[in-house]
Amino acid sequence: MEYEAAVKYLTENNDLYQVEDKVFGDVSYKVLCNIPKCLPDLLEYASPMLSGKTYIVHNKRRISYEQFLININKIAHSLISNFHIQKGDKVAIVMRNYPEYLMCLMGIIRAGGVVVLLNAWWTEKELLFGFKDSGAKLAFVDSERYQRLKRVQKDLHLNLILISPELKPKKNTNFYCFEEILNEDKPSHSPNLPEVEGSDEFAIMYSSGSTSFPKGVVLTNIGALNAIFSWKMFIEVHKLMNHKAEIKSEFEPAILCATPLFHVTASHPTFFLSLALGAKIVLMHKWDPQIALKLIDQEKITRFLGVPTMTADMTFANKSMQLKIPSLQYLGSGGAKRPAAQVSEQAIAFPNASLASGWGMTETNALGLGCIGHDYIRKPYSTGRLYPPIQQMKIIDQSGNEVQVGAAGELCVKSIANMKEYLNNESSTQATINGGWLRTGDKARVDGEGFVTILGRFKEVIIRGGENISCSEVEEVLYRFSSILEASVFAVPDDRFGEEVGALLFINPNSNINLQDLKKFLDLKLAKFKHPKYHWISNSPLPRGGTDKINKSLIRELCVNKDYFSKLS
Repeated sequence: MEYEAAVKYLTENNDLYQVEDKVFGDVSYKVLCNIPKCLPDLLEYASPMLSGKTYIVHNKRRISYEQFLININKIAHSLISNFHIQKGDKVAIVMRNYPEYLMCLMGIIRAGGVVVLLNAWWTEKELLFGFKDSGAKLAFVDSERYQRLKRVQKDLHLNLILISPELKPKKNTNFYCFEEILNEDKPSHSPNLPEVEGSDEFAIMYSSGSTSFPKGVVLTNIGALNAIFSWKMFIEVHKLMNHKAEIKSEFEPAILCATPLFHVTASHPTFFLSLALGAKIVLMHKWDPQIALKLIDQEKITRFLGVPTMTADMTFANKSMQLKIPSLQYLGSGGAKRPAAQVSEQAIAFPNASLASGWGMTETNALGLGCIGHDYIRKPYSTGRLYPPIQQMKIIDQSGNEVQVGAAGELCVKSIANMKEYLNNESSTQATINGGWLRTGDKARVDGEGFVTILGRFKEVIIRGGENISCSEVEEVLYRFSSILEASVFAVPDDRFGEEVGALLFINPNSNINLQDLKKFLDLKLAKFKHPKYHWISNSPLPRGGTDKINKSLIRELCVNKDYFSKLS
């Protein structure tokens, strides 16, 4: 069955994928009308599929779905009764991948709160910005994040709930133990919890764009759910296209989560999707390709989604491990494009898996484009087609006019899955969303079959292993280093991460620069993944264009391709 025919068949014959037009804020959107109405309802949707089964695996811990639900409700009741959380209040999570992360996320939403997902790799200064910008006064943290936050806790009037049992709270502090919440005599069921509506905000996630500071992306329940069930539908489309709709797999659905849960790739098409699919979720605390392969083999993982670096690591590791891994049905990559050469290598290494690639943004609840199986093998440079059935797409020129098929322009998408707004940033919101259309900032073209190829970015953003890094943010910090008079930050191609951070520096002629001193300085200001890996030195002011702006494209060419400037070592 062809792609369009498969989509048409499902929308006409499966009630779950029926679409209707609904108006939100004077804009008409296509909406899946028979899916759960809010994220707490997704828990009920999953119950028949997960009841009596292990749902979360983390190291030696195995947590049943029933215990997961009990803990969620206890957290929700405690947030309301002990911490006086009201509907719409912001509650942060700052930790690595633990089962408690998933419990806290759903507990906050179940209590009617808005969960603020802060990057656990951020420095103290970056976390301080996130708390001030979001207004969160309560946070679930692990021990490492607690050490970073305790110095600013008082200034922020911040209550911290620590999930690590090794640290005990002192009396009369704003420091609480997560275990105490679970051990309280609180209801393990849902009565007397607030009603959550589809239009309610459920999360603030921070996205690094072209500006110096990350922007808080405000997401709604209905947006997330339409994204989740669009992916579920895409899985069904792929089955129909491959004539597998009636074939039941011998393996129960199981997903390996190796990317950080504070990223939309992990929270949405991994965690939330696990509930929609009735899939066991296995958490990795730290990336290790050999451990990942062992987990996939031992836990009979059927679905894995990571960044290209991860899937490449797994391919290389399996050359020596030689695991067959018959359970793996889906091997996806997002956040950045796989090199085309890797696609054929991974097809050989994991013959039972359908290889896939996708594109999405925090601003779209991760929904966007996807390419899988035969389509991906024949078009490895493509990012894919729109996930059906709720999205619309256009590619526009600088004047805002739609371009012809095959011509390059800015990719714009319209769907109910798009964000509500940027938090505390009306100007950026208006510049990004107009009439329901979201300007992605990505340069793209579409072919006659509807396959989109991402050609680059209009925004000055580096994508390092799936992490978005604002060039201007790194430049701003570099300018604070006393010896640096001018700085230009740009992407440098990298075999492992796709892109690395490079910087050309104009140094004060009367001073010397020491790389170790610069690194120590950056450690205090920026998360390590944002640090320049490559440094070039200019003995004169940086090249400029006709408008007197620093000419980044020329600088990148001179540094990367022509090695015109000397490197700092």
